[in-house]
Amino acid sequence: MNYIKLISLLVIVYCPVLFAQIEDDIDELTGLYDDEELIRIATGTEKQVRFAPSVASVITQQDIKNAGAMTLDQALEMVPGLHVSSSFNRQDAIYSIRGIHTGQNPQVLVLIDGVRMSQLFTGARPFNYQLPVSNIERIEVIRGPGSAVYGADAFAGVISVTTKTHSGIDGWDVGTRVGSFQNREAWLRVGHDYGDLKVNLAIDYASSNGDRSLHISNDAQSLLLPAPLVGNPAASFAPGPLENRHEMWNSKLNVSTAIWELDTFSWNLIDAGVGTGAAQALDPAGYDENDYYGSNFLIKPLEFGDAWTFNGNLGFTVLDLDAHFVLFPPGTEFATFTFDDGVIGNPSYLEKTTFGEMVSNHVSDSMNIRIAVGFRSQEFEAGESKNFGSAFGTLVDVSGTSEVYIKNDDREHYYVSLQNEWAFANDWELTAGVRYDTFTQFGDSINPRIALVWATTHNLTTKFLYGRAFRAPSFSELFAENNPSLIGNANLKPEIIDTLEMAFDYRVNQDLNFRLNLFSYQIEDLVEILFGTPASNSGQQSGKGLEFEAEWDVNDNLSFSGNYAWQDAEDDTTGADVPNAAQQQLYLTAAWQLSDHLTLSGVVNYVADRRRAIGDVREDIDDNKTVDLVLRSHRAIRGLDVSLIARNVLDSDVREPSTGQFPAMPEIPDDYPLDGRSINLTFEYHFDR
Repeated sequence: MNYIKLISLLVIVYCPVLFAQIEDDIDELTGLYDDEELIRIATGTEKQVRFAPSVASVITQQDIKNAGAMTLDQALEMVPGLHVSSSFNRQDAIYSIRGIHTGQNPQVLVLIDGVRMSQLFTGARPFNYQLPVSNIERIEVIRGPGSAVYGADAFAGVISVTTKTHSGIDGWDVGTRVGSFQNREAWLRVGHDYGDLKVNLAIDYASSNGDRSLHISNDAQSLLLPAPLVGNPAASFAPGPLENRHEMWNSKLNVSTAIWELDTFSWNLIDAGVGTGAAQALDPAGYDENDYYGSNFLIKPLEFGDAWTFNGNLGFTVLDLDAHFVLFPPGTEFATFTFDDGVIGNPSYLEKTTFGEMVSNHVSDSMNIRIAVGFRSQEFEAGESKNFGSAFGTLVDVSGTSEVYIKNDDREHYYVSLQNEWAFANDWELTAGVRYDTFTQFGDSINPRIALVWATTHNLTTKFLYGRAFRAPSFSELFAENNPSLIGNANLKPEIIDTLEMAFDYRVNQDLNFRLNLFSYQIEDLVEILFGTPASNSGQQSGKGLEFEAEWDVNDNLSFSGNYAWQDAEDDTTGADVPNAAQQQLYLTAAWQLSDHLTLSGVVNYVADRRRAIGDVREDIDDNKTVDLVLRSHRAIRGLDVSLIARNVLDSDVREPSTGQFPAMPEIPDDYPLDGRSINLTFEYHFDR
């Protein structure tokens, strides 16, 4: 696909409509931006999206319903320049943004009601993390750097989820979903006011066997990788199904008054499969158990004088992981020894984080000055039992010994940030900010930003943006040991990215809107992991690209939206394209309201041009092409919503690129298959107060 031809085609298609509607433009100026979403993620204060000093997107409840998204990962696929790929590790989600695509994906920060959803071990989300959409109110996303506001890991982008328990629930909602692959989900949401006290509760249960038709033809065991250590390929479970089952609970409780708010969450993973296996050898017996919970106490903005407000928060999170792996199957031979029970490794760890922040804002006619100070105190304690190492064939607990897979350690982190939003002329606003972070493990990081937003005309906004961001090395990159596939290096430095962006937001009228974003970035000190050698800051990457978006409400009953993204990311060390990242993406949606109570919507998603790593002789992976359809009935019966969701209706063979320790010998040569056609039926009933 030639991206220039595609953009030319879009212009040809839309231009007649554009010029036809410009004649009516003057009459519609009064309400031109009445329906525009407000966004907080760019600055920490609410702004209209077109004036936000970042390249930002908002996903509403209506967007989620029209797309038939059932999880956060599925909803994020509609963001321009963001593709949700699959990691080698449990096939967890990789939020690949603008060609920044790494195996563990710690370069994207995810916030749920302002609380980080991340683990110290990898720097990314907890293993097997999934968030159902039943309690999601809205999702805000910025592509590009966010460290000037959010600090570490706001590198390629920031994803901020606001839940319904946080924004407020009116009455009772109960729902259930059943469908393909034995998908089962049920949820309850309830909100009630007790005088000045507001209480909102949400509980969600979800389980699935996964698509058992997704077979892996060969794995590390059947191909004798890593040779020559592993023997007996006949012991392999390949060909066999991908292990992507899951069972989990997700709950949220929010209690608030006009002055304070207490937000408590719990994510409990009862059981989850380990994809293609922890060592890329199929492991039907392996599973994860996770408990991730925490609480955040917030003081809402308090006014001092005419211009100053103060607010703050204090909270904690705890992540308790227990993993059970059969790394290589029963009958595996290492040298002359046969593991009758397989090669067993059961890692665990406990992470504890305490955090707090104080924020003050000074608002005047032309300026909004924001000052923030905060801290994070973190502890990491690992445990492990295994039947390899010093005691071949016998399962022993090596916790607290020199044989454990990672060292225990603590991290103290303090920061201060300053930001000024200055409307220095009627049509101009300058946002400048800087944040200073200091860590006990690797020192300091200073990250500035500057954004100039120009209301070029009454319906065109132009942005000029620069920002720097950093990613803190994860604990596994710093302290892992006794594992040749990952050897830590306590001397690692943070990864650094500098990004330049130019963005245009053109609203023809209330019904037709275009956005174009251009970007260029340079990454230094990218952490690279090579088999048998310590982690190092040896990587460098540069990238450039564009994102084009269009939204058109044809009439009250029919609307279209879509986006196209192109990126050219390069490994500056080798001069080759960054492997596995989609160079082109096309996402189209349509929603047709058939009657007052019935809506039909559809999604076409095209993911193209993913290159192999240097040394990988396989052909480039085929492009992904999927079509989804959603039929929704809204309150045809009082209080009842019914949805029929068909994903991948053409049952296309879609795959994400597999990676290996050695590019020339990928352990999963046929890549990671994604779900085939699925049908899900959803019922949700709302009880008014």
